[in-house]
Amino acid sequence: MGRTRIYEFNPKYQFLGELKPLLEKALSFYPKEIQENLIMNRRRPRRRNKHISHLAEKSIKVVLSGGASVSLYSNNEYISKDIDLIDVYSVSRRKLILAMKEIGCIEENRYFRHPESPS
Repeated sequence: MGRTRIYEFNPKYQFLGELKPLLEKALSFYPKEIQENLIMNRRRPRRRNKHISHLAEKSIKVVLSGGASVSLYSNNEYISKDIDLIDVYSVSRRKLILAMKEIGCIEENRYFRHPESPS
């Protein structure tokens, strides 16, 4: 994973309709070359079969948390043996279970485990 961090607006934010046009207007005052640097455009297609993108396709927005995020930010000085994902918008448990099963995860208590992952 690179150093680029992608941020999204919460679709439930009550002033989103006013905020987006304001930001677009502010962007228009920058020179074209700076505007291009501020707007992220993918230069290559996303890699297929990524589990997190599978969740995104199901409208399940997650954020990496716990030891795996520490490992990422510490350049692997700390190693985690699991991945903690936080559901941002609180989807139903049933929807989450179905999505996780589609990528091969097995539910154990309230957690999910992938058979190819070490125990």
